[in-house]
Order: sequence, then structure tokens, then C-alpha cells
Amino acid sequence: MPNARIPIRKLLESISPQETQGLRLPAEGELELSYVKDGIWILTNTSPLQNGASSISPTSPIASVPAGDFVLQPIHLKILRLMKTHGPGDLVEGKFEQFLSSEEQRAFKELLLNKKVEAFRSSPKYNLGIYREVRLSATPAPAAPARAIPTIISEKPVEEYRLDTDGFEILRNEGAAKQRSYELADRMKSNEVKGLKTFDGFYYLIVAAQLEAQMPLVMQAMKGLKKAELKEIAATSKLPPVLAKIILEFAKEEGSIIEKRKDSFAYVG
Repeated sequence: MPNARIPIRKLLESISPQETQGLRLPAEGELELSYVKDGIWILTNTSPLQNGASSISPTSPIASVPAGDFVLQPIHLKILRLMKTHGPGDLVEGKFEQFLSSEEQRAFKELLLNKKVEAFRSSPKYNLGIYREVRLSATPAPAAPARAIPTIISEKPVEEYRLDTDGFEILRNEGAAKQRSYELADRMKSNEVKGLKTFDGFYYLIVAAQLEAQMPLVMQAMKGLKKAELKEIAATSKLPPVLAKIILEFAKEEGSIIEKRKDSFAYVG
């Protein structure tokens, strides 16, 4: 999807001086409007900034900063967003840089140097790594008792669930799903993590121990309900709806559950 470009002069004409006060917008140039996710867009100045206001100078040295002090600039966010639109084949070391301008390449080096991005290798036999964003929680959280999971999983946007902290992950983008599968190749090969693509275009990842612990709860609920909507199944099995939905999708694959219409399920046995 191409990004929209907005002349700064037109933007200033459509907003009162009181509203633009403190925004430090230049008088000329263009802003690029980029989609991040539903409800969030980013405006980036694509023109050279005046009076030394540019966050990244082409001639200034690239250096790491103390942990916690590095601040992501709009150009960094743009690169991280771009990474999510490319599959593993495009994110190979040396290849992804070809998609970036000289200024973006410099910003990308800052991300690498400050450990916001890393070149991941699933095996030492690979000479080149696959670039990925460094997650805040790289170390898996200790597994919680299965019955305690509903109390620690809060409702939030589906893209915020994480395998290491919630026990499952939901992806909507095929490129992101391929990259995540590459990252989890060893864990998926050993059946520690299970993956499933559904007809509605979602990609579900779940820790096998989580699936095995919660499947009996959902199946027991379905045996009693026979037919039910997702909310009722989740309440009966005492699971968050998002997790109950994932368990039901895997049960559908096994043939023990059918989905009669969206989020309406029947027990087959």
C-alpha cells in the first residue's frame, strides 16, 4: 500500500496557528502519512529539515547509547514497520539494506548498534542471519499452572499477545507469520510450539503444553453444551475468549468440533 504525501503548506492552511503551536513544523516540504495499525498512523517529514533539526545527520558518527537512553525517531519506526511487510527472504543480511535509502540505511545501523534489531541465525550452519526486531521479553517467562492462566491473560489487541508471556500468539500478516515460523523453527520441529493457519486469514501459534492443558477444559465444556457461541464456551471452560477460540480452532482440525457459523460451534466427539 503506497504511503500518502501531504504538502506541509496545505496542512498549515487547514489547521489554526493555535493548534500548530509547539509542533515545530517547517513552512515548506512534504509529510508522508504511513499506516501502522488500525487507529494509528505516523506522519514523517520526508524533506531535509532546517537549522540542524534532522534527527540523523548523514555525517555524524553512529554510536550506541546507554541502555534505555536510545530514543526511536520516526525514521526508525518507519524501518521497523517496513520489516514487518517483508518475508524472511527479504530480511537476509545484506539484502534488506537494498530496500532502504542511504539515510534509512544509516538509521538501520543505529537500530542494530543499539540492539533494537538483530541478525538472527536459527543454526550455526547459516552464514547470513535474518533481521528481526529485538523483543523486550526475549527470555521465556516461567510456565504458570494451567488453571492460573485465565487470571494472568488480560484482554488486549490480538497483536499484543506474545508466545513467551501469554503462551500463544496471533498473526494476521503472512510475511510476519513466515518470519516467526523461521524464528521458532527448532521449537516447532520438536513440537514444543504448534502453529495453525485458519480460513479467516489468522495464524495461530501456541505452546504445546498450553494446548494440552486447556484442550480438556474446552472439550468438557462442549460435551455439556453440545452447541454454543464462543462467549458461552469461554465462560464455561473458564478461559479468556481469545484463548478458547484458539483451542477450538485446533479442535476443529482434529475433527471433534465443527464451526456452524462464525464463532458458533458444535460438538462432534
